[in-house]
Amino acid sequence: MTTAAAAQEVTMRISVPSVSTGFVCTDIFTMWAAEIEAESDGRIDVEVLCDSTLSRPGDTVTRVAAGVADAGFDLPNVYGARFAHYGVVGIPGLGEDASDTAAALWSLQEDGTFPAIPGVKMAMFQVQNTVMVWTREPLATATDLAGQRIIAGSALRGMTISGMGGVPLSLRVPEYYQALARGAAEGVMTNAGAFLTYSYHEMVPNGYVAPWGAGVSIVFLNEAWYDSLPDDLKAVIDNNTGAETSRWASDLFQKYEEEELQTLQTAGSITLTELSEADLTTLEPAFAAVRNHWVATTENGAAYLSAFEAAYAAQ
Repeated sequence: MTTAAAAQEVTMRISVPSVSTGFVCTDIFTMWAAEIEAESDGRIDVEVLCDSTLSRPGDTVTRVAAGVADAGFDLPNVYGARFAHYGVVGIPGLGEDASDTAAALWSLQEDGTFPAIPGVKMAMFQVQNTVMVWTREPLATATDLAGQRIIAGSALRGMTISGMGGVPLSLRVPEYYQALARGAAEGVMTNAGAFLTYSYHEMVPNGYVAPWGAGVSIVFLNEAWYDSLPDDLKAVIDNNTGAETSRWASDLFQKYEEEELQTLQTAGSITLTELSEADLTTLEPAFAAVRNHWVATTENGAAYLSAFEAAYAAQ
């Protein structure tokens, strides 16, 4: 006989404050939802709500914790000091493999090195290690921004831009495109996913490749929602969260970014320049300044950095 618990139908509403036409919604969350539904034999009905339907970047954690959604996706760097510890991956030259970086972050969350988020259970980390500097005109010297106004997606990127002689601009993500289109900015420092989603190549087609630091997105569950599940459905969620799921999401995104950038490059729509070892040597003081600043301004920064380096080396 089928028990009431085994027959339970569950709705899982995921808030994704990203455009519904972007890869995050069309592929990553669509595929993740399909895996959960299939493994639960349809007993978990997953609804992915994009376009900031239920939350905006910077408030999704709060709204998921409050039960507005059962799960969510957000960018920790827009929360400032609250999630500054996740910003360790943004230190230039630190973690160059996206999959290993994601798994290292998961291990630090799981072992309690990173503080728990009240009301929230972490599901995965999705890492992008394709942060690049993009400019309207080619740089005369790859390490010198020569006073150009460059949109920075985080404080660490802003420091890197300053260290390269540029002027960092702090804008909200929806303001990037218009700033570039109006000429208020000559460039942007962002990951390839955002660059592709918002077609920034139309205005800033010159990309500079270096270990500028990774970006990270977090995916999380309402803890009370998870705790309310019967054990067999908790197992479904457990099987689709964690280190391996973090690797899966990061690898999937990296493959997409690489293929799309290659398509644009083949079409002549963008030009990519990989910085040389000599260029990286020139940038060492700027990178060291970013690293030291992060440690000095992040609570427990030195401990987090040391723990991340150990976790990353262990992957």
